[in-house]
Amino acid sequence: MNEQPALETRALCKSFGALTIARDIDFRLPVGARHALIGPNGAGKTTFIDLVTGRLKPSSGQILLAGTDVTALPAEKRVKGGIGRTFQINTLFNGLGVLENVLLAVGERRGVAGNMLRRARTYRAVVDESRALLERLGLGADGRAPSASCPMAASASSKSLSPSPSIPRCCCLTSRRRAYPRRKAASSSTSSRLCRGTSRC
Repeated sequence: MNEQPALETRALCKSFGALTIARDIDFRLPVGARHALIGPNGAGKTTFIDLVTGRLKPSSGQILLAGTDVTALPAEKRVKGGIGRTFQINTLFNGLGVLENVLLAVGERRGVAGNMLRRARTYRAVVDESRALLERLGLGADGRAPSASCPMAASASSKSLSPSPSIPRCCCLTSRRRAYPRRKAASSSTSSRLCRGTSRC
């Protein structure tokens, strides 16, 4: 029996008036797999990510997360369902530490972020999960460091929005050409990577 893919799109299309940006995209992301979307500017890579994560509404087609149709769900519900994303321009709280950024992300997923004006230790489960996540990513020693000084902080915050490890998850990471060493950048102006939330990318 075939395993349910973590993410799937069926005949996904997006048009802006008479201009078709995405046409009949059939895509399957197996659980635990990593895929890269590479192409020139204007090829539709970001549009596809926007459709998957809910920033854009498709003109037609379906988006399924672990077999569940999420096409009509808004972005925030897809995040809580297991789709994470980082952006080319990270929107971390640079005045906070790495752990504090992850605490906010975990708190948001657990539905308590709006009440976290009290001391963090009041939410021990949130703190413990956040610390455990940083340890898994090899960032345990960087928890108190400013998030601006840690390149993996955005990835950690994105991954912390995923649900429990037993549920298939998808994490979409995008980066610009300048994020790559010169020898790698020569082959592509942009690269986007789709991977399972528990994978290190």
